[in-house]
Amino acid sequence: MPGKIFINYRRDDSAGTAGRLHDSFFKEFGSDNLFMDVHIPAGIDFVDYLNSQVASCEIFLVVIGPNWLAATDGSGRSRIHDPSDFVAVEIAAALSREIRVIPVLVDGARMPQAGELPQQLKALARRQAVEVRNTQFHRDCHALVERVREALSDGRRVSEGAVSIKSPVEPPRPDAPAGAVEKMHLALADDRWDWRFVTTLAGKAAVDYDQALTLLRSDPEVELGTTRAGVAKARLRRRRSP
Repeated sequence: MPGKIFINYRRDDSAGTAGRLHDSFFKEFGSDNLFMDVHIPAGIDFVDYLNSQVASCEIFLVVIGPNWLAATDGSGRSRIHDPSDFVAVEIAAALSREIRVIPVLVDGARMPQAGELPQQLKALARRQAVEVRNTQFHRDCHALVERVREALSDGRRVSEGAVSIKSPVEPPRPDAPAGAVEKMHLALADDRWDWRFVTTLAGKAAVDYDQALTLLRSDPEVELGTTRAGVAKARLRRRRSP
């Protein structure tokens, strides 16, 4: 098996159907190759932790039910537009790196449009979706399993919306918010961490992934690197071990 499969879903939107999908994928791929309902250890930065879990996967399934886009928190605010929403954090992490992201439409849901999504999730609207209907669940699920199996056999990972750490240096974008670099420096100076994921720094500075990477590349105080899974990370040079 060349990679693992991450199942992303919202509990109050599609828990039942997502559970059925998990059971079907368990039979085909085994538990060691599935991520679902990630348990976050106490005291851990959940954004960094979810990023690391997503980075280890080859296929990322976004289960979208009829209430996926309209879901709100206790204050009536849109959950998908909340930067701390676990569902949104996981999807943003997958879209920011070379992972095959497959939207799975269930229970009659429609595919969200780019204009309905926050900036970090707009690329999701460009991903080809697969529909799994309750009336033909076994047939549709089997077709989805075969598509995933083919994708894993390919060994190819889509790069739409992702920026390679080896790309040529570009000048900072003029629309980057004031103080973005300072906010990223503040996050990098946190002694609890040696390296920080670029996606995490982008969230701290309220910029998109491309902007964060461009600003970090042009910063002489910052060292860039990648994890074994190819995830972009950064740290302050003065914190390097001798």
